[in-house]
Amino acid sequence: MIWSDLLAKVKFPGKTIVRVSVTDWWEHETNAYSNDLSYLSKSDSLISCYLGYRCEIGVTGYVHSFWWKVFTLKDKILLGALVVASLLLFFVQEFMIRIYRRLFIKEIPVIAMDKSQSHIYQLEDDCFFDADSMNLKNSVVNVKLTPLPATLLQGFLDAQDNKLSINEIMMLLWPDGTGTSERVHTTIRRLRKYLSEIDWIVENGNSAYQLKNRHSIEEKLEK
Repeated sequence: MIWSDLLAKVKFPGKTIVRVSVTDWWEHETNAYSNDLSYLSKSDSLISCYLGYRCEIGVTGYVHSFWWKVFTLKDKILLGALVVASLLLFFVQEFMIRIYRRLFIKEIPVIAMDKSQSHIYQLEDDCFFDADSMNLKNSVVNVKLTPLPATLLQGFLDAQDNKLSINEIMMLLWPDGTGTSERVHTTIRRLRKYLSEIDWIVENGNSAYQLKNRHSIEEKLEK
């Protein structure tokens, strides 16, 4: 009762329980509680006092309080304001993103292309390369390329001045990083064999390869 009165004076919001234990001469312990102890743990004892040496009387005090009871009215108001501010911040962010997109991002219309559309390159008047079917043909021959030389030929045709460095070829053919200079040379050799059917060549110089027409080179040499 004294303990309860003292806690009431300081307006303690939790609950208290007192356990009184009596140990007799034969060390048999008997316990009595001032209230239900089912929701408290014995390890939470606050104060323990023992009287005697053989026959003991033990008094143990327990204190229990829910965590939300430690908040004052001011704390609850501030916590509520923080939750509301967090929600408002989310909506303000979404609103600002919409305003930014409307004012600063220009939408560009995208025209859907037919996937079946072929990619055909014209090397000369009567010489064409179909990248989709990997066919290289003119009025005389029709050559079917294997995948790597076909990809490399398309890379040459897409490149500026039809020129690719060794590193660019490795990134084009082996983007996973497995390309080597030996594999590049092997693919170049196979492509040259295909191009010989239409009098085109691949020249090597300054750590780069360039696709050229053999007739244009001969004309320059004659001049």
